[in-house]
Amino acid sequence: MNRAPRNLVVVAISIAIVLIGGIAVPARAQIDAWIDPGHGGKDSGAPGIDGPAAPNEKDFNLTVSLDVQSVLGSYGWLALLTRNSDIYWTKTRRTQIAAGLRPNDEGNQELGRICASVHMNSVPLDSTTFGTKVIFPAEKLFAKSRRAYATDSSFGGYVHSALLLNTPAAFLGCNHDLGLTRDVRDLTVLQKSQIPTVIVECALISNRCQFNAMRTGGTQGLVANGIATGMNNYLATLAPTRVNMASATSPAPHEPYTKTSPPIAGPRSFLSAALQEGFEGGTFPPSGWTLMSSGASQPYTWHRSTDSLYVAVGSGAALVQGVSPGAIDEWLISPTFFVSASDTSLHFRWLSNPFFASAANAHCAIRPKGSSTWTDAWTLQQEPQAVSFQYPDRVVSLTPWLSDSVQVAFRVNGTSGPDVAIDDVSTGVFPLTGPPANDLPSAAIQLPAGSFTISGSTCYANDDRNPFPADSSASSCVPDDASGGDVFYKLTAKVGDSLTVAATNNCSYHPLLYLLDSSSPSANCVAGQGDADSDEAPSFQYLFSSSGTYYLAVDAIPDECGRFELAITFRGATTGVAPGLDRVAAPLRMSASPSPSLGAVRFAIAGGRPGIGVLRLYDLTGRRVMERAIGFTGGVGNAEWDGRDPTGARVPAGIYLATCEFGSEKCSARVTVLK
Repeated sequence: MNRAPRNLVVVAISIAIVLIGGIAVPARAQIDAWIDPGHGGKDSGAPGIDGPAAPNEKDFNLTVSLDVQSVLGSYGWLALLTRNSDIYWTKTRRTQIAAGLRPNDEGNQELGRICASVHMNSVPLDSTTFGTKVIFPAEKLFAKSRRAYATDSSFGGYVHSALLLNTPAAFLGCNHDLGLTRDVRDLTVLQKSQIPTVIVECALISNRCQFNAMRTGGTQGLVANGIATGMNNYLATLAPTRVNMASATSPAPHEPYTKTSPPIAGPRSFLSAALQEGFEGGTFPPSGWTLMSSGASQPYTWHRSTDSLYVAVGSGAALVQGVSPGAIDEWLISPTFFVSASDTSLHFRWLSNPFFASAANAHCAIRPKGSSTWTDAWTLQQEPQAVSFQYPDRVVSLTPWLSDSVQVAFRVNGTSGPDVAIDDVSTGVFPLTGPPANDLPSAAIQLPAGSFTISGSTCYANDDRNPFPADSSASSCVPDDASGGDVFYKLTAKVGDSLTVAATNNCSYHPLLYLLDSSSPSANCVAGQGDADSDEAPSFQYLFSSSGTYYLAVDAIPDECGRFELAITFRGATTGVAPGLDRVAAPLRMSASPSPSLGAVRFAIAGGRPGIGVLRLYDLTGRRVMERAIGFTGGVGNAEWDGRDPTGARVPAGIYLATCEFGSEKCSARVTVLK
């Protein structure tokens, strides 16, 4: 045989091989882990005790593997599955997928640092045997080269020990450890593996007890948590890696492949109950969050900013700085959390300039556990351009994922776009962002008599009234075109009553204020004020010469909107409250989040009819540290507290009691403040 050509081939192959972690592997982009759901398609694997009817091994392997992927994601690692559906791959191909030599069924082709192959076992005609086993490879030579494959038991040991912490609860009454064993049968997945690999035999599904247990999501979650925790602990011992997407070959644009989150040492619960993050900690990304990058450098990728310009609440916010010199695609991904009935909406605050969203758009995307497909729930391009750098709230619905587990991602992609900051991320039950409840005169909020303060926003409101005449030379109760979005309040007045309305300095734009004598499109504007070019906050006074229901409008010039706060005094012999509005249709309920809090607290009150209530906060000595009016729109009221007392000083750490009064109804909530 002529060996010269063969030697040249060996040299060529050697040039294409790099050494990573002491193991020769093809030079490719890298992910943290592959999870290999054994069998699939025409190969159903081991049958369950009920015979060939589903579920069988292939079914259990896939559901457990999806859970392992989800938990690894919550630890901050990037993991993919060799198969994400009921498809058949040969054992050799599955090892090639893990080595980055072949794509999986979703087109992902990446080199993994480690691989765990998930299996179930069975013993024909023996339903009494049960147990869990982890198998690591026997010593062999790697890829016909002269490099020894790393076959020590350390990777398997990490997985085995973590499983032992979870299987007692997973298999009550039939838990048994079959140990950590070396492969003595030349199993293909281990014998042909090119990266550190273990096989996890989770259970013997020929045993009735273990089969029935594996059919439950709780057992699958516990087993997956054990496997993922062991993989996490082993990955934490390896040298860190950062991968530039430019070197990756995966065709899936929705899934960048860079992980910069630090690993979490030690056990972790299977899923978070809810999401709450204000980016207050010094470590970024926060625990359980993941950064994925297109390879951009700071400050054009996600990082923590303490600049007060970018912080909405507390001392930190997540930021991608704009005017990037090249194309970026930056992802900030949350831990996996469960969407329960008390977490049906996601709240966050964003800071950016929608005018430049066409250059680089920002997104809030959601994907269910185990899926690689993200669904946009919000984009910067949806926002009115008038809300530039006001830090508005955005609430999106999680109802489509109720009783499922999801991740949330904040993504910025494009070139030379605006700064994008995100802060105060939390789940709960919040009114969804959209037109205000008092967008129409027919839905105006009733105002009481007395002196009080109301606040709101004209963003997302429609343009329903504009008293500014088409002939700009004609007299008008407002000095500017009021064709922006508007909201409405109503009051019942009698002859001799008086009204004073003044915008405070807490407005984020220059509102136009005016008073209409009816809700009709042909209503007369009897008083008003507002000048977008003036530095003075608008105000007006009006003495009622006719009895009736009047409508106070808060409006804006074209393409402008924002938050407003009005100080109002309405005096007269009448109460100003329509009959029945001192009662509520349902008992008031109040929640406070976050609690514990390092600073600001958001209050959500439900149950009141439209109107004005009073929110107060007391310390344990009974001293009142906050009081403000709160407007109820459609039976829901929202207010915030910045963690300061009336003097502006931060309150000390401790427990505080919040109360809300609306007519004869009261509710309360406890708030814990930390330092």
